[in-house]
Order: sequence, then structure tokens, then C-alpha cells
Amino acid sequence: MDESDLDFGPDLDWIANEASLRPELSQRLRSIRNNRVPGRQFYVSKVAGIGNPSFDHEPAYQDLKLPDGGFQLLALYRFWNIIEYWSPYRDVMGEDWNRILTQFIPRVALADSAEAYQRELLAFIAKVHDGHANLWSSLAVRPPAASANFQ
Repeated sequence: MDESDLDFGPDLDWIANEASLRPELSQRLRSIRNNRVPGRQFYVSKVAGIGNPSFDHEPAYQDLKLPDGGFQLLALYRFWNIIEYWSPYRDVMGEDWNRILTQFIPRVALADSAEAYQRELLAFIAKVHDGHANLWSSLAVRPPAASANFQ
């Protein structure tokens, strides 16, 4: 993909913030950004004939036992990044995506059962306001069955 075709690009200003990151890490991140091969990525490709992103080379974590706060946060951050760097509609979501992440970090990390974790992820995904976004593996916990916990 040619970046000149984008209406707006991802916010990468944070990688230059040496106050938040060590200078060495900031410099390394900027070097990676500046020296990447345009149009080629390891983790993301486009679905043939559709153009949607396909997130390749991500482990499935098939043997994971929930609750696991670290994995739960990993899933939260993965989805946040998908929207932050790949959603063409994040500028019209109507909510501050960074603020939403901050709100959901404790909710997802502290979910004490698989069902509570799935409900929190569903609530997080709902903040995107996109009918195509869902947690397809967890349809049994979707509202109205879980509506008392879905905010």
C-alpha cells in the first residue's frame, strides 16, 4: 500500500518521546519505522479480493487457561492496535480511543473468569461502533444474556 493513498496515517509521535521511552528505545523504534520495506509486513497482509487486514503469524495460545491477566492484557492491546493502526474509521468513532484503552486496562486485566474476560472484551469492542467487529469465539456471553455486566 502506498502511504500517499491514506487520508490519515497512524499516530506515531509517541516513538519520539524520549521522556517516556529511553533514548535508545526511541531511536531504535524510529530506525525501524524509517527503514521498513514499504508494502511488506510480517504480521499483517491483505485478504485477497477484499483488502481487509489479515493478522498473520500471531500465536493462537491454544493451551491458555483463563483467567490470565497477562494474556488478557495482550488481547486488549492487540485489538486496540488493530483499530489504532488499521481501522479506516477511527477518526469517526466519536470517542477518544486512548481514553477507552485506559478505562479498559483494569477491567480486562482483573476479569476473574473466562466469561468475565469475554464480556469485558465485548464491551471494549463495542466502543468501536462497528457492526462488523465482534468476539466471534464468545457469542454465548453476548447480551442480552450478559447485559447486566455489559457497559
